Amino acid sequence: MTRRAVAVGLLVVGALLVLLGSLFPLFAVEQVELFGPGGREPDSRTVTVGITGWEVVRDPEPDAAAELDGEDPVYGYALVVAALLAGAGAVLRVRTPRQAVVGGLAAGAGAGLVAGVLWAVVETWSVLFGGPLPDEGVRTFVGAGGYLLGVAVALVVAGAVLGAEWPPRAPRTAGDAVHRVDDDATPPFGIAVPVIELGPVEADRDHPTG
Repeated sequence: MTRRAVAVGLLVVGALLVLLGSLFPLFAVEQVELFGPGGREPDSRTVTVGITGWEVVRDPEPDAAAELDGEDPVYGYALVVAALLAGAGAVLRVRTPRQAVVGGLAAGAGAGLVAGVLWAVVETWSVLFGGPLPDEGVRTFVGAGGYLLGVAVALVVAGAVLGAEWPPRAPRTAGDAVHRVDDDATPPFGIAVPVIELGPVEADRDHPTG
C-alpha cells in the first residue's frame, strides 16, 4: 500500500467520523433537578442536557408543559462543510500533483473548521452552565460526539501531511565521487605553482663560445 493510498484512506475515514460525530452530543451538562413544572419534585432526579450538531437533547425527555420555545443552536452545517472539504481532499489526492496540493489545503481547512466548531461548543456551553461559581450539583463534560470530532481532526491532519507531495531529492551517486578540475583552476591544495616559459635560444648571441 502506497503512501498516497494511506492518506486517502485517512481522509475518507476522517470525513465519515465528522458526519457521525455531529449526530452525538458534543457537550453535555448533568445536574440534579429539584424543581419541575409543577413545583418541587418529590424525589430529586438527575437530568442530562446535551448539544449535538443539530439539536439539544435531554434525558429524560421533558414534559410538554416544560418545553421552552426557541431555536436550538445548529453546528451541523459547518461540520458538513468540513466533511465535504476532507472528502474533496481525498478525491484530489489521486489526481495530478497540482490538484493534490489543492486537496491537501482543502483537507487542512476542513480539519481547522472542525476544530473551531468543537472549541466554540465547549467554550460556549461551559461558560453558560459552569458559570463563575461552579455548582456541586452540576457536572459538565465532553460528549461522545466531541471525542469523535477530535479523532476525526487527527485523522484528517495526518492524511493531509502524509499525502503531501514533497519535492524530489537529487539522486546520489554510488561509490566514490570524482570531481574534475580544469587546467586553469586552482590546484586541490590551494597553492598555485608558477610556470615560467623559456623562449628559444639564439645561436649566435647565447652560444658559450661567443
